[in-house]
Amino acid sequence: MLAGARGPDLLGSKPPWTRSAAANDIQDKGICHSQQGGEHRQQTSSKRSCFFGLETKPELVWEDWNLGKEFTKTLVLKNIDSKLQKLNLRPPVSKFFTTSTPQKIVISPGTSFSIPVSFRPLQKCEYEDSIEFQGKDGSFQVYLRALIPHHALEVPDSVKLSICAVQHSSHTTFRLKNASKLHTSFQWLCAAPFHVSPEQGLLKPSQECRITVAFQPQEALVYQQQAYCWFGEGDKLENYCTVLLQGLAKYPCLQIRNPVTTELKEQEGPVLHFGSVAVGQSLQKHFEIFNPSSVTASFSLSRLSDEVPLFGSEFSCDVTSGKVEPGESQWVAVNYSPAVVDTVSVEYLRLTCRGALNDTVLKLSGTCIGPKVTLSSSVVDFGCAEEGGAVIQTVELLNSSPAEAFYQWDLDCNGHSVFRIQPASGTVHPHSKTALTAVYRPTQPIAHHRRVACLILHMDPLFLDMIGTCHSELEKPAILRPEHLILYKLNWYRSQHPLDTLSVMQQEHNVHLDQQRIHSVLEEQSNQKIRQPQTPMEEFYHSYLGCMDPLSSSSSFPSPHVSVVPSELLFNHKMSSSMSTSSTSSQFICLTNHTRGKLRLVWTVAQDSSFTVSPTSCDLAPLKTTSFRVMYDPKQLNSVHGAQLECFAYYKDSHHIGEQLLCVPWCVTVRVTGHSFQPGKEHFIPCCSLMPPRVVFPALSVLSYQTVLLQNDGDLPLTFFLDHSSNPILAESVCVIPNSGLIQPGAHQILSLRTTPTEDSPKHGFRLQLQLNAAKHTKELTIVSVVEKLRVSLDGDSSLYFQPTAVGSQTQCSHNIRNLSHVPLRFQWCIPESDLEIIFVDPDAGELHPNESSMQTWSFRPLAEKTYTVNPTLTFWPIQTDGSNRSHISLKVVGMGSKVFIKALKAVVDVGETLVGSYRSVEIPLVNSSPCPVSFCLSVQQILLEEDLIYDPETEPSGLQLDCEKGTIPSHCTMLLRSTVKPQRQAQYLWTISYQTLNAIGVVSSPLQAVCEVRAKGVFPTLQVIDVCSGDSGGGRLSKVHLWKLFSLDNLNKHLLCNPSSAELTYRTPTRHSLRSCPSIFTKTMLDFNFSAAPLNSDPSTFVLIFHNPGYIPVDWAFLFPEDQQIELEYWADTGEFRNNDLNHMKVQDNHLFSVSPRSGTLQRGQQRAVHFSYRSNTAEP
Repeated sequence: MLAGARGPDLLGSKPPWTRSAAANDIQDKGICHSQQGGEHRQQTSSKRSCFFGLETKPELVWEDWNLGKEFTKTLVLKNIDSKLQKLNLRPPVSKFFTTSTPQKIVISPGTSFSIPVSFRPLQKCEYEDSIEFQGKDGSFQVYLRALIPHHALEVPDSVKLSICAVQHSSHTTFRLKNASKLHTSFQWLCAAPFHVSPEQGLLKPSQECRITVAFQPQEALVYQQQAYCWFGEGDKLENYCTVLLQGLAKYPCLQIRNPVTTELKEQEGPVLHFGSVAVGQSLQKHFEIFNPSSVTASFSLSRLSDEVPLFGSEFSCDVTSGKVEPGESQWVAVNYSPAVVDTVSVEYLRLTCRGALNDTVLKLSGTCIGPKVTLSSSVVDFGCAEEGGAVIQTVELLNSSPAEAFYQWDLDCNGHSVFRIQPASGTVHPHSKTALTAVYRPTQPIAHHRRVACLILHMDPLFLDMIGTCHSELEKPAILRPEHLILYKLNWYRSQHPLDTLSVMQQEHNVHLDQQRIHSVLEEQSNQKIRQPQTPMEEFYHSYLGCMDPLSSSSSFPSPHVSVVPSELLFNHKMSSSMSTSSTSSQFICLTNHTRGKLRLVWTVAQDSSFTVSPTSCDLAPLKTTSFRVMYDPKQLNSVHGAQLECFAYYKDSHHIGEQLLCVPWCVTVRVTGHSFQPGKEHFIPCCSLMPPRVVFPALSVLSYQTVLLQNDGDLPLTFFLDHSSNPILAESVCVIPNSGLIQPGAHQILSLRTTPTEDSPKHGFRLQLQLNAAKHTKELTIVSVVEKLRVSLDGDSSLYFQPTAVGSQTQCSHNIRNLSHVPLRFQWCIPESDLEIIFVDPDAGELHPNESSMQTWSFRPLAEKTYTVNPTLTFWPIQTDGSNRSHISLKVVGMGSKVFIKALKAVVDVGETLVGSYRSVEIPLVNSSPCPVSFCLSVQQILLEEDLIYDPETEPSGLQLDCEKGTIPSHCTMLLRSTVKPQRQAQYLWTISYQTLNAIGVVSSPLQAVCEVRAKGVFPTLQVIDVCSGDSGGGRLSKVHLWKLFSLDNLNKHLLCNPSSAELTYRTPTRHSLRSCPSIFTKTMLDFNFSAAPLNSDPSTFVLIFHNPGYIPVDWAFLFPEDQQIELEYWADTGEFRNNDLNHMKVQDNHLFSVSPRSGTLQRGQQRAVHFSYRSNTAEP
């Protein structure tokens, strides 16, 4: 499209001039211009036309001109005809255009003639004139025009953008060209949702640029609007052109689907379940984002909650945003990397699509499982071994979990113990087992028993009882057997050993107790209440710390028989000010006898060890304490050392008890660590790792345990001890076992942590520092042990509103609850007993994992017409507790009971007349004007209003069938009840449609109530003769009364107006099953049409009967002659013998003696038709 600016008025002679066809076409197309643009004028001036055999330009145009000068153009005339052309020339009328050519011109065929035309302007305006040529065949004009330059732009009429999603954008470009000789400024004005860029600019003559149109719809509509481009010189933008911008916007839609791993639940939506995943491992699953819409959709994936879980997010997604083309899909990978054993992780991904009507939420869930390790045997019996000898047994660790198990025996296997297990630490692969070698190498002739803990990462420890007895040539103590452990375990958790009681009894009575009495005493005491540790981890802490355990006063922990203080020693380590300096080469430990018997203490001596104990054995009186000296004498300088020293204690005077009541010895250990680096010598640079580096305890004020793996990744030994100096108060709130130790290259140490979280603990945790290699090297372990308040959120600001509900019926509503705590919860809904018949919820109890939501389905069943307000209470408590300390939150439930009713728009629906046996559809609008939906069932009662009709209402089939007998109509809505009317007889029908409301379980809850009445009349087609007359002169002498009798019209009308019998209604063509030309089957009446007598070969006798339809429905009628009756073969055709009747019928048919015209037809209601009956007397009758 070309748009130009209007120029000034024309100067000249104003000769007749007609706009060219091209210009008219452009103007007709709606181009906004006041005068032709420059490009169009150039095309017109350069175009040549033919006038009477002469080819020339239709006009000469001057564009680039100035005042005070003369500008000349040449007009060329070419004779393309085969004859000589003679022309008379009329020069321009005005003084502004001049030519020096003579007024008569002769042009030979095939030659040209040039006419110079000069233009001398005097004013800055447009000029117009013409030169006229007159020939033999006629005249024509060549127009002369001088134009001043003006602004003109070329733009398309319309621009259509591609279909676009709501809140998205689509783009396209079009060309904007300066069609003038002037510098033209432009500026676009465009309304949303269209945007034009650049909005303004300057174009040089003939310059063009690309304009970008952006379509950014906010609603799904069809958009069509004009964009205005104002243009002109500088800031004077006085002209404009328009471009029609068109765009279509639709709502985008994205679906999450995956038939393999996504479980679509009606309420919860899509779920991506990872199942059980081993700790430390990762599982990847995929889901599909599908675009079923016809527009490109942009999406973003984000977490439903901005709060990051306390232990960090265990789900990671590789896609956060993207675009999906129509009909295409994008697969998204999600990784699940659990870190906390025996926890269920739940997170929600929100799929947000810009412009979509709603978001989709994907639930991610997975369970973290740890190792499940068992021992092939809980007791290893080495039996009897000679002093200096060794006994070897085998025990197996079995891991039945898919998680790898890291284990470590709390046992010194470097000579400081009479027992040894190899390997002392390592891993057990998933679903496999590891064989361990247990060695018993005694050095002194006594009985040995040690209950060794096998520490396992992410699992409670296992315990292995190892027993053995050492004999020498001089001493052969009673052999310790597994049955002795049974007696020991029955009494281990008592404050005193049964042998203490026996010793007291012997001292008081000074008599010898026989074996039977001893057994009775032990049995009596064993039947008393036995206190046992609650968990294996508690037993491990109690056996390790003994009297040093701050929880030892708890009733679940018995007093130890023998205790040692301290249980850990550090040599040449610099410790915090709260601890004693350990730079000396020897330290003292104290052992206490808590029994009433005299004990013998024996230390296990290791050869060539850097650590020794003095004395190696001694006796300890009842309830007494003794001290031992532990010396550190390193055999190698600039190195680190560590060991676990072992001491066995047993009753010194238990030999008289006998082998059957042999007392099991006890074992106490002291962990020692030291280094021999000389001053100024650089210590080993540690290379180690912690797994996990961050330990999160359950956010409950209960005693909790965790385990951590300290791995020595270097090639040199590594020592560690817990430094409390950085934060002594918080550090001492966590009990770590062991506090110190030595880790060989490539080995690991499992640390056990115990604490009771508190409310004043830092929310994001605090750090424990492990000092490594007795130097400034440290490793930090973050501990999170804070008690948080249980939080559960209820949707809808803790309110739930039901829509008005019909009394006795039921309405359901969904409501979400969410666990905002970091601990799993168990919940229970409590509804007041008086309201249990009104509202109920499903599920009413369950479990909620951290960050998990549960959709509850609430049901409301009002019993009366009133408003109900109920306040059920949600009770919840941590799963790890017994539920004694519960939290509560209330939900406000509001519902209104309302009475309902249904009515029809018309109380009486008159169907009118309906053909008996035919079908007629009827739609009855049913209106529910109540404020709540209505569930109903319909019934129909039929009455025949004919007084003389006898029928049985029970067996009479109903003539009204309802397409739907049950349904629900929403509040303030209308439902079209479709039904079918099929009358079974000719009668006046009356049907009463009634309804009954249904309750929540579909049972009728109200009496019958009439909705409307439906009336219909079943009718048969009716036909009667209302007039008869003669159609010829002969018949004209007969009166109508006589004709009425000749044609038996009274009987005919009587039978035409009566109801057809059931036999007549059997077949549409009643004579097709007859065997005679005068059928007797289904023929009810025989009538005579008497045409009277007539002379032979006289004119036909014609009579006219006027048939009338007096009924309400159209009637089809037909007169059937024998050839029309579709009867079986006649008798003579089968036998070949003719009877008189057969011959007579054949003569009548062959001679066409009788005729009826027309033979058939249709009469509408009240319509009449004349039927002609004729008889020809061509043959003589006998």
